[in-house]
Amino acid sequence: MLPSARALLTGILDYAGLFPPAQLPMAEAVRRFRGHQTGGDVWMLARFVIPAGRLAELPPLLGGTAAPQPAVRLAVLVRPADLDGDLADIESFTGRHGALATVEQLELRLPHDPRQIAGIVGRSAAAIRRRLPSATAFFEPSLLDRWPEQLACTIDALGAVPGHDAVGLKIRCGGLDAPAVPSPQAVAAALAACRLAGVPLKATQGLHQPLRHLDGGLGATVHGFLNLLVAGVLGHLHALSERELLAIVEEVEAAAFRFDDNGLAWAGLAAGLDAIAAGRRAAVTSFGSCSFAEPRDALRELGLLDRGGPTASRSGPERGGRTTENGTD
Repeated sequence: MLPSARALLTGILDYAGLFPPAQLPMAEAVRRFRGHQTGGDVWMLARFVIPAGRLAELPPLLGGTAAPQPAVRLAVLVRPADLDGDLADIESFTGRHGALATVEQLELRLPHDPRQIAGIVGRSAAAIRRRLPSATAFFEPSLLDRWPEQLACTIDALGAVPGHDAVGLKIRCGGLDAPAVPSPQAVAAALAACRLAGVPLKATQGLHQPLRHLDGGLGATVHGFLNLLVAGVLGHLHALSERELLAIVEEVEAAAFRFDDNGLAWAGLAAGLDAIAAGRRAAVTSFGSCSFAEPRDALRELGLLDRGGPTASRSGPERGGRTTENGTD
């Protein structure tokens, strides 16, 4: 496959099979994650997403095989309202089962009242740094109602965290109905704000397909993860404005995203292989999805996962179609 596609897509997906719309039982979600860990596309896989309160269900499902298996990287959802309890659950789990799984990230959903955000971010970040210093904490404001105020308060709070390299912003790009999809303006504003503040961004929900497109079942135009990744990389490298980022977030033509042996480009803006890797680390780290197969298969339809495919060339990929969840994920 093209080196530029490999650089952009490495470790993009945090597997969230426990969550809607898949909402799999724990045993099935772990089985599928383990299957992807041993598959040929494992390089695209990052973490297993799990609430802190369900960590105790994991150990019986992670061992017991004849062949050694790699440790599971975890992104753990914790609640600001019960942070002490959730951190205690994590400490208990890692103390007993640290060889089976490592907690790399924590995710915290913020309240809708902007006046509460600064205090919650400050207290939570301090507690996490003290008790789980190796984990990065991603804080999620709403990008729906009153999103400019919520986003601004969150970014200000993240910037005030001492040594704020251990915190980031999480955005929710969709949901189970049309009103849950944030506007392109909100997504572009989040990308721009993170660049200016020097904090990374991760995303969740609504990003099963690479490109922005009309979802007939949802009755809404939904975001694409390729849009998000390319906007993050090019925005980081070229210091793009919110307006320039918006144009990438809103792009619907696959041919506008061009990949070759040396890098990627969109509308005259290019990034080499090293810049792609740097942008992924600093700007957009990953996105959560309840399916691994659907994003992977959609990328395959675009020709980005197989150099021998009809569109993985200097002419750029063709637009792909929508796939569906299946029994093997």
